[in-house]
Amino acid sequence: MSKKHSERILCAFRRDLPTAWLPMTGAVRLGWDGLLAALAPVPPQWLVRAHVERDPSVKQWIPYVILRRTDGAVACYPRQGTEARLHGLWSVGIGGHVNTADHIGGGPWDWRAALISGLKREIEEEAPGVTVDDLPHCLGVINEDATSVGSVHIGLVCEVPVADSHPVGIGEELRGMVWENPLALASGRTGKRLELWSELALRLLAEAMSAE
Repeated sequence: MSKKHSERILCAFRRDLPTAWLPMTGAVRLGWDGLLAALAPVPPQWLVRAHVERDPSVKQWIPYVILRRTDGAVACYPRQGTEARLHGLWSVGIGGHVNTADHIGGGPWDWRAALISGLKREIEEEAPGVTVDDLPHCLGVINEDATSVGSVHIGLVCEVPVADSHPVGIGEELRGMVWENPLALASGRTGKRLELWSELALRLLAEAMSAE
């Protein structure tokens, strides 16, 4: 078993999560307050990644970050990383699993601290140079149980602003990254076929933009 697949990652049992967060395919708009209030009674589960990749009774937490420039364009890249089931699709989300390194032991459990720590670690690895606020803008959660990938994951969608002139480092997984208008992406006008999670995340972003 590889090191990546033997790591313990942050999960929750499906039965412990709010039913409203788990539609067959959907996005639920939430800020931090609503998210954390719902998570307060949910016990964290640190489970071996390889043991839960095919177990839909467990949901693996994935912070899923949209980088958005001040001109409104969002980062978009072709999938080619470790998740072979998504290759050939385009993504607007940068993220990955939360592991035990993201939880500082010795104090009370803190969902927000662990999720943000995992989020920041992924950004540092995949988009070096991007600064993440201590409390990035939370857009909500996404879920889809229609595919083998989605059935074992749940996404926390956050938005991180990037100045138009700010250089963004591109890690191995983000090779081919471009900036696109989110409305054009969502409508298919760019010709890029999006992974389902990105379609759902763009719904949340559109709702947030309409409220600005």
